[in-house]
Amino acid sequence: MAMIHGNPASRRLGLSILLFSALVGWLSWGGRSTQTSSVPPLSTHQAEGYVGAAACKTCHPGAYASWKGTYHSSMTRSAHVLSDGTASQVPQLPVTLSLDDRSFHIERKGQDLFVTGPDLDQVGRELSRIQSVTDASQEFKLRKSAEVWSQVSDVTQALPLLTGSHHYLAFWVKGAAGRPLRQLPFVYFLDEKLWIPRREAFLQPPTALPHIASFNSNCIQCHTVAGRPRQAEGTDPVTGEFWERYESDAADLAIACEACHGPGRRHVEHFKNPIARWLAHSSDSSQEHNSKTLIFVPRRQTPERSSAACGQCHSYFVPRTFDSWWNDGFSRTFQAGQTLAASRTLLRAEAGADLHLEQVNAPAESLFWNDGSIMVGGREYNGLIESPCYLLGEGERKMACVSCHTMHQGKPEGQLRPLAEGASENAMCTQCHQTPPGHSRHAPDSVGSLCVNCHMPKTSYALLKGIRSHRITSPTQEPSRSQAHDPPLACTLCHTDRSRAWLEQQLAPFLQRPTPLPDPQATTLPWAVEQALTGDAALRAVLLFALASPEALQTAGRAPFDVVQNQLQNDSYAAIRHMARRLAQHIEQRSGTSSHSEHTPLPSISPELLRRLLENQDQTPIVISE
Repeated sequence: MAMIHGNPASRRLGLSILLFSALVGWLSWGGRSTQTSSVPPLSTHQAEGYVGAAACKTCHPGAYASWKGTYHSSMTRSAHVLSDGTASQVPQLPVTLSLDDRSFHIERKGQDLFVTGPDLDQVGRELSRIQSVTDASQEFKLRKSAEVWSQVSDVTQALPLLTGSHHYLAFWVKGAAGRPLRQLPFVYFLDEKLWIPRREAFLQPPTALPHIASFNSNCIQCHTVAGRPRQAEGTDPVTGEFWERYESDAADLAIACEACHGPGRRHVEHFKNPIARWLAHSSDSSQEHNSKTLIFVPRRQTPERSSAACGQCHSYFVPRTFDSWWNDGFSRTFQAGQTLAASRTLLRAEAGADLHLEQVNAPAESLFWNDGSIMVGGREYNGLIESPCYLLGEGERKMACVSCHTMHQGKPEGQLRPLAEGASENAMCTQCHQTPPGHSRHAPDSVGSLCVNCHMPKTSYALLKGIRSHRITSPTQEPSRSQAHDPPLACTLCHTDRSRAWLEQQLAPFLQRPTPLPDPQATTLPWAVEQALTGDAALRAVLLFALASPEALQTAGRAPFDVVQNQLQNDSYAAIRHMARRLAQHIEQRSGTSSHSEHTPLPSISPELLRRLLENQDQTPIVISE
């Protein structure tokens, strides 16, 4: 899910991702209505030796079938899959949705989906112009953005493409020839069967400027195989405006076979010969196997190269060479089996690192916690390469993505490697680490005895929930006194009913320090509750999700969650409000979580204390859009 955030950049302005042509006045829009007949969502190519996943099916039916069962295979697809209503959890159509006093009517006509509503490409271009003005106030930009929505005319256009298949569906609108696919400003949550505005599905302050996402200038790099933006700049022959024209294509939709195995043409042509197939199966080493099969097999390669195949998408980066990217994407600079260095600059929080913040349009606070951990879910590669298991490991003991994950045998949820029969849940870790009895300081069968709950806590945020950090750390660091943009301590994610003083006492043996004496001035307020009410939006979101987790409910009951969710249902961030309501509903639907009499009662929290906590809430703007 690595993305270059924002809309396409103008090469005339140095190819910064979110810099656009200057605001040159306001267009007068006349009423018009267009309707596109059935068209493919994106043209395909076989450049650079790609052949498409269908070419793999004949010889590798088992691998193909297991891939088809993953969310990767359906992450990008034609909207025709919704045409007959047989797909699971298909939205009920027709439907009319409203946003800022404008309506979007979605309906099915034969195999095709259509939307009637504001011209999203027109809106996207106008919003880009507004946002590119450097000497205008935020208030001015918000006012002008609202005017765009109110003035643009309605059109009827095709919805040929879907992205997402795990949590929600996003719909892409086909505009005029040469224009990018624009995202419908609503997403459909599959579990809840609920449409919500896209801006409420992502973490952003109420003052964030609206934008209309473009598939061709952003999503194409990870939601297709060898996607090529093929952007050209010039002048619109009708209006005389400067514009960015796209003739985008890809080798395959979704995250298909050649995304992980590299271009398959030489492999396919070579193995038409049965003798070649027999010789390949007789190979007795990984290196020999890879050289004979003419295809990259991640599990047979070094940790660096196999993990890079995942990191091409599961990382935060910017292209090394923007001019070539706008034409060819990464199709010429990267293919599975190579490292990422030639094609991408990874964003890192280390001192002196060039974060390229002007190119991703995000402040450092929206990317990294103060300890350098990536806080954005889906960027697991950024965490892996900062982990001791990767940095210090050697040979078979050097951690790689395939140490824990697999595409072809794992369950779709997480793609984790299946455990051997009778194996402990900690088997992924104990394949390298042998820990002494009592290492966890928790009961053997408790949630605290699971390695991942202490060393990979859910401190990243994505899609209205907490995600496991893949920067493997120890929970023995001393609790921060400042709390300013620090990730929550792993202990607080389960022990949501305990104060900071209690946690410091429990951590003292780990830190090899004397147990601190009780402080009569210390508050007994649970630290998770305090941080969830006073922290910045990222901390509030991560802790809100933790307070409703099975681990926290088992350890502390639901009382801490109830205190927080009652307050955060009125949070200034729409995504946090939605999370609070959603998590409360999920808890009510679970059995055995409504009673918490067996847990330590919470100390009384007065209205005055709540007011003071909320007044001290960190208002640092946080934007996490994926």
